[in-house]
Formats: sequence, C-alpha cells, structure tokens
Amino acid sequence: MQLNLKKTKVMRVSRNSKCNLKITDPNGVQLEQVEKFKYLGTHVNFNAKDDYELRVRIAQGKNAFNDLKSFLCNKSLPFSTRNKVLTCYVLPVVTYNSET
Repeated sequence: MQLNLKKTKVMRVSRNSKCNLKITDPNGVQLEQVEKFKYLGTHVNFNAKDDYELRVRIAQGKNAFNDLKSFLCNKSLPFSTRNKVLTCYVLPVVTYNSET
C-alpha cells in the first residue's frame, strides 16, 4: 500500500492552538497542517469540540425537513404516517454518527 503524499495532511488535536507540527515526508517536503477536515461524513476539529459538527447536522436536518415540508405539514394525512416519514428520513440525517 502506498500513501499519496500530495493528498496527505496532518492535524494536531490539542487544546493549545499555538503549537505547530513540523512533519515531513521521506523526500523532506513538509506536510500541510489543517485545523479541520471531513472524515467519513463527520467534521473533525483540532480542539476535539463538536460545536461545528452539531451546527452542520442541525442545518442538514432543517434542509431535509424543508425538502419534505409539504408532505410533513399536510394535515389531510394521518399523523402516524407523517411521523414515520419524519423518523425515517429526517432524524437519521441529524443523528448520523452521534453517540449517546
């Protein structure tokens, strides 16, 4: 297995935001240090706080709800049907990769 060093980035996870890493590849080129990145659909931040991830998930949930708003707010449909659609299509967007 080979790493693509052009795509490889490093991130330091620490409460101290002032320290920088100096990591180089075998050719002596310094790898780019980032403060956040997206890994398997989840935003990872250098200080290990979930504030940004929560805002993103809530925004995605609002978008999913707005996409189905005409269906979910239709009073002529039974509440149980609307609740099932909400549970199946909107809540998983908000709760994806969340832990209890």
